[in-house]
Amino acid sequence: MAHPLALPKTFSPDALDTTAELASILARLRPPQTSNAQAGAAGGASGASASNGAVGVGGSGGAGGGAAGGGAGEGETLGATMGGMAAAAAAAGPAIGLRDLPTATDGLKHKLHHARVQIKALPDTGRTVAAQEAEMRQLAARIEAQKAMLARLRADGARFAAAGEQEQRDADKMEM
Repeated sequence: MAHPLALPKTFSPDALDTTAELASILARLRPPQTSNAQAGAAGGASGASASNGAVGVGGSGGAGGGAAGGGAGEGETLGATMGGMAAAAAAAGPAIGLRDLPTATDGLKHKLHHARVQIKALPDTGRTVAAQEAEMRQLAARIEAQKAMLARLRADGARFAAAGEQEQRDADKMEM
């Protein structure tokens, strides 16, 4: 007989684990394409900061680095991050654009909807917090009563064993 509060056979905890699937979808997402004018301006700012003695990697500038040095460093850091995401996306599957994002997440939405339906079908989900706390207090009182009963039985058993040992010693003395 199955436990009345057991999960249904059609529902598993894996149905709730959507983090890996969402990470895979996000890893496949292509960043928006920049125009050639923006790329040229970023390259010019990077070149200017490098000629001023700024360190381009990590965004930390040297003497005279200023705002242009910080911007170039951030761009390079973002590029390195996007490169890591591109490697993860290659392992996850084909790249997707922003327009394709709703379509790519449809499966995830259906999975979450199915999980919601299954959770609502679980027994005892309609109980209030107060009712659950009252039951927990009753169960705690029951546990304490059982512990007291076990302690009393242990003490009675120890007395019974001690009395049996004493009778055995008395019987051994009489035989002598």
